Amino acid sequence: MTRSVVGVHEAKTQLSRLLGRVEAGEEIDLA
Repeated sequence: MTRSVVGVHEAKTQLSRLLGRVEAGEEIDLA
């Protein structure tokens, strides 16, 4: 399992892409 940390700005601008990664099993922490 992969875990990534992304900033709030990136999360806001790349939300669809990040949700796809979460659906694929990745864990993403917002910082």
